[in-house]
Amino acid sequence: MLRHRFYAFIFPTVFLLLGTATSPLNHEMTSPEFEASTETISVYLQNSCFRDVTFQVKYDGKKSSGTIHKKDKKRLNLQVGGKIFIDGELYMEIEDSDNGETYIVCR
Repeated sequence: MLRHRFYAFIFPTVFLLLGTATSPLNHEMTSPEFEASTETISVYLQNSCFRDVTFQVKYDGKKSSGTIHKKDKKRLNLQVGGKIFIDGELYMEIEDSDNGETYIVCR
């Protein structure tokens, strides 16, 4: 008889816990709209100039910068929505469709 009471307690508790794991609040946090804002993609910048080119990447209040030497190609892993500046001027804003693309940077 004690064993039946134990199972009568355990099974509803397990279902209750599993139900809270898929609550609407948790589901909203893993929705495609939320994940898309933090997606990272690869973009290639190729310098076809005969001089070095400086770049700066800005997203979510963060900045990083670097130099692409003449005739070099550089791979950048960026978040969708980030902005690339070349020699201080806005060059492009990163979109999902930019993944794997090569962009020539020479001004």
